[in-house]
Amino acid sequence: MNELMVSTPILKYVPDRIYGNSAFFKALTESIDLELATAVQAAQDVANQFIILSSTWALPVYEQELGLIPLEGASYAERRAAILSRYVSTNATGLSVISAVLAAFDGSNPICYFQSSAVYVSLTGSFGTPAWLQRGISAVDTLKPAHLGMVFLLRRMTVKDLGQSTIEDLNAMCINGFIGGNASVLQYGEIQFQNN
Repeated sequence: MNELMVSTPILKYVPDRIYGNSAFFKALTESIDLELATAVQAAQDVANQFIILSSTWALPVYEQELGLIPLEGASYAERRAAILSRYVSTNATGLSVISAVLAAFDGSNPICYFQSSAVYVSLTGSFGTPAWLQRGISAVDTLKPAHLGMVFLLRRMTVKDLGQSTIEDLNAMCINGFIGGNASVLQYGEIQFQNN
């Protein structure tokens, strides 16, 4: 029998002494159970599409509605983050909106401030250049006034940041997090590095 089954088979509702020994009736109820389970699963899948965090095949609908063009090869999680960041934004763009849009990508709490006609964004999360930074810049660029520049302050590690790291910890670290590691070349914005 197929692994797709309802939680309580129909045969459990029928008295054993009447149909319990009938191979025909058993096959019939198993077939009904399978069809019912398929319908329940389809209904759950449709319901999941109304929630952005669980949406899969309906993501293009959200993207089209918001005017987003997904990057080729972007995962569901990356596409959902872009959709959520666009929904977080409003017509009036302020530092809190920029911070909320960027926080939607990785859950960190970026520190944003204005200085000399630019928005400075200090990423307080992990060390190095985050993989989502280009998408985050594109999302913020559609919200902020065109005359404002953007400067991203990224954290870089030094030897003193290693502390009591083990060999396993060092092997798991990306070279991108260290001073001298490669920074992503970005289409918009300026990157400055800060040491902690």
